[in-house]
Amino acid sequence: MLYLSYVPQQAGAPADYGETRDTLFLEQDGSATELQTFRKKNLVDRPPADAPDPRLLTALSDFVKKRGADTRPVVLMVHGYSFNPRDAQESPLASVYGFPHAVPPGPDHRMSWMPLVGECDEAGGNLAENAIGFSYNSMGGSLTDYGQACWSNSYQYALFDLSPLAARALASLITALSAHPAQRFRIFAHSLGTRTTSPAVGLLGGKLPANLDRILLLNGAEFSVDAARNFATCTSQVINILNTKDAVLDLGGEGAGAPIRPNESKEACVIGRDGLGGNTNWIDLQLDNPAICDRLAAMAGGACAISPDPTNTVHPQSSMRHWCS
Repeated sequence: MLYLSYVPQQAGAPADYGETRDTLFLEQDGSATELQTFRKKNLVDRPPADAPDPRLLTALSDFVKKRGADTRPVVLMVHGYSFNPRDAQESPLASVYGFPHAVPPGPDHRMSWMPLVGECDEAGGNLAENAIGFSYNSMGGSLTDYGQACWSNSYQYALFDLSPLAARALASLITALSAHPAQRFRIFAHSLGTRTTSPAVGLLGGKLPANLDRILLLNGAEFSVDAARNFATCTSQVINILNTKDAVLDLGGEGAGAPIRPNESKEACVIGRDGLGGNTNWIDLQLDNPAICDRLAAMAGGACAISPDPTNTVHPQSSMRHWCS
């Protein structure tokens, strides 16, 4: 796996950003190598996406060469809320980007994305170079951190500041994919990660590399009206997996998480509960649709059910219906 981490510098509210810069690192063999810096004030000024630094292009080229003759699409992963690449306990490498059971106790295979993207099998074996892990600090920080940024809680800070900031680095990485036209790529983003992926697409004006053929969004915290604007001219196929019973998004997306948007208004609707529609390349797949529930239950012989019931066996953390997908 090519593992990249975006590390922001604490600078308070946007008015205080000045010339502060955030950094994208290559994480490898226990060390971090700087690949590119990003002017934090660009979040406010909104210039076009930054061109990828030659160091970023080299890191991606080395990864593609390492894959050899593997023809499968490479999956670029974007995690959600409450991760920090600089904290061993909160790093995505300890869960969604971790190899299942590889280092006891290791993450449960139902929590690891590695088998899903073809990086390994469900036991952590048959290793491959098939994934790019994009990681950023989505914890929201301490009371001091989000207070200085003028937000009332850590989730709002992550939702409106940290995630869109990371989108600039993700946009540069997406642009870098075009340097390898023979290699297919896909994006796999969950929850708050869709609030990084969607603005990245917007920064690129929806003009994604031709070899980025699919984007998969799960339980997205991105606002539907914003996604409609960002993906309006996107020609990649987008599959949006949603659940209208998602209690996390009900609280964090459409409720208290959006103080600048009236609760339950059209502007506060999120793609992970309400979908999008109106885009020929966009498919909304509603997991709690009765027909889909019946189909999945039949495929699994009744042992795996996705339903409004909070106590199902789909995922060890599915009690608020936000991780069942």
